Amino acid sequence: MTDLREVVHDRMRAAIADSLEGLQADAAIVALIEGYLERPAGMARARLLAEIARAYSGPTAEADPPEAIVDLAAATEILHLLALIHDDAIDADGGERAERAARRLPQASGPYRAAVAILSGDLVHAIGAALFAEAVDRHGLDRRILEEVRTVSVRTILGQAQDRSYLGTTEPASPVPPPASSPRPSFARLYELYDTKTGWYTVAAPLRIGALTAGVSDAELAGLSAVALPLGRAYQLRDDLEDLLRLLSRNRPQDFPAWERNLAATWLGSACASVLTVDAGELTADVTCRIADLCAQASKAARALHLRSGSPDALARRLREILRL
Repeated sequence: MTDLREVVHDRMRAAIADSLEGLQADAAIVALIEGYLERPAGMARARLLAEIARAYSGPTAEADPPEAIVDLAAATEILHLLALIHDDAIDADGGERAERAARRLPQASGPYRAAVAILSGDLVHAIGAALFAEAVDRHGLDRRILEEVRTVSVRTILGQAQDRSYLGTTEPASPVPPPASSPRPSFARLYELYDTKTGWYTVAAPLRIGALTAGVSDAELAGLSAVALPLGRAYQLRDDLEDLLRLLSRNRPQDFPAWERNLAATWLGSACASVLTVDAGELTADVTCRIADLCAQASKAARALHLRSGSPDALARRLREILRL
């Protein structure tokens, strides 16, 4: 059986090359996109999409993924390139993450580097959206897929902005405390942020798009969202915990951009508390329990799904494996 990740990567490269053919593309933009294409990638979103498409399409004799699934999975991963490029551009504000982000951006300084990153992100977004539209038309797929793509693009952009202002400031390590009127950080608020920033983009959208290849009902899509959002929260909790523990091990508070302090501030219950007061062991134990609870919620919600292939419990396990939960 062909490795899904290999064929999706090839389709991504072909779609980008086809879109740039005959155009005078800036060399720095092309180099940046090429660099991101060659970074190791787990392609979780593509794998989620293919997994749920199989579950709703029923058993098939095909050894390789259908071409329509490859096209949609590639488009999903191209949109993920947008998020990666823009994330690095945003992170390049200061501290240790800025050093790592700068190494992934063009070897230029100041506004030119930021401009190349922004333009490259815009370009891959346009290519990804075009590949979605082409796939829907060429394979005769449900046009609700295109509405899903529009929705996830808007949600992700708004979520990125909310991430930066969660603690009441958009400055990356501002010495000025957040205003007293800022909402108190809480896991309820943090989960709302995750739902917008990550839960939909990483889990819900790929699952819903994959299911729409089988023409599922709106009610079934709602059921899938009930599975996806707890998994998205668990995925982002684990990711934020890993970043936070790495930064805590360095004992360098200047390396904590505002959005990297969100989990710590939430766990401490204060936007003004020092990140360095976090007990790494207690935090890890608490977050591990929360992740387990969220995964249990997703498994329970999965039992209400109406699959054509496999059991809901087996599907829930597979989704957790893909997300490393």
